[in-house]
Amino acid sequence: MSNSSVAIVIHDNFTDAEFIIAYYMLKAYGFDVKVYSLNGGAIRGVNGWLHKTQIANGQITIPISGHGEVDILVLIGGVRSIEYLRQCKPLIEWIRQHNAQGKLIASICHAISLCIDADIL
Repeated sequence: MSNSSVAIVIHDNFTDAEFIIAYYMLKAYGFDVKVYSLNGGAIRGVNGWLHKTQIANGQITIPISGHGEVDILVLIGGVRSIEYLRQCKPLIEWIRQHNAQGKLIASICHAISLCIDADIL
């Protein structure tokens, strides 16, 4: 599956280790990894890790309209970050649509609640 596109979705206060390991392992295996968030700019993990997210048209966006552009969706945990992500209806719909297309979704730790909210479990 290398050369596949991967979207990692994070928000402030994500669990640093979950993101760092997923991000760098996917990159090491040749995946095209992009990181998305709701509020843009640099996103800081609960332990202080700082990562810049994708910018589209000058602001950070979740590519809701481009469901077909991503092969794999990776949802990173963090209790505080997930509580914000769960309130984003377009993200929940993106998860639902990604699943309906039979595409892979990886959910780490507390991020499984996003899959529950999307009614795919």
